[in-house]
Amino acid sequence: MRTCAACRTTQPKPRLLRVVLHSDGIIVFDATKKQNGRGAWICPDSRCISLAQKQHRFEKALKTQKLAPELFEALQSAAERPTDEGETV
Repeated sequence: MRTCAACRTTQPKPRLLRVVLHSDGIIVFDATKKQNGRGAWICPDSRCISLAQKQHRFEKALKTQKLAPELFEALQSAAERPTDEGETV
């Protein structure tokens, strides 16, 4: 179980999206949910993603500075992507 950085609800790991801070300081969307580094989780919901961006939730969770807008675009794209039955986001 993981907690969404925006709405603070707890959900199983396969239902959430992950952002990871690598040791070299690069922050990326982790589609595999297995990359090494400090991670933060978010619901695949455009409202949660917008809230996280507006309230700087990833910056607080990852203990870093301002994030690139491209990261939020990647999260929005992943959230909008339809999934097959049984497939994880």
